Amino acid sequence: MSDETNVDLTAVLDRIRSGDPKASDELFRMVKRELESLASRFLKNERVGHTLQTTALVNEAAIRLLGGLENLTDRSHFFRAAAMAMRFVLVDHARMRMAEKRGSKRGPTALTDDSGIFGVDLDPTFLVTLHDALEKLAEISEPQAEAFQLWYFAGLTAEEISALIDRSPRTVQGDLKAARAWLYGQFRE
Repeated sequence: MSDETNVDLTAVLDRIRSGDPKASDELFRMVKRELESLASRFLKNERVGHTLQTTALVNEAAIRLLGGLENLTDRSHFFRAAAMAMRFVLVDHARMRMAEKRGSKRGPTALTDDSGIFGVDLDPTFLVTLHDALEKLAEISEPQAEAFQLWYFAGLTAEEISALIDRSPRTVQGDLKAARAWLYGQFRE
């Protein structure tokens, strides 16, 4: 997004906070392509035949965002909230699938260098376990959990995360490395 668009996005968020009923539609028109890009980056790592499509993920995340738009202050805050909304949509979807499959003999996916957070298909059990582990990590290190969430659920690079959360790229890379190591340890247990 250009600097001009960032200013426009902040202005639209200001209008939402002041009660302009048309501002939320304008906001989603402005960011729709970026949200779709975030969703497709995440879903590209899902297994073939995944039942949640990019458009559905964006729409569900948008519905969740609608209730809190008046609390968002700028582009960074908006995309942090969008990543969180997508995370919860995906986790809820995974929990639904797990509930449908109760009684099946399929167990959780093992976390290896070739699975899960390292770039291959995820099963619902893995996604829910990852979510729970991220909740624990946030209690220990909020910056590491946030950096990982933006990297994993929003598909952002360390440089993009750095710009969003106003931390140096090197610090973000360290946070990501530490978060991956901690999460890997949680999955090994």
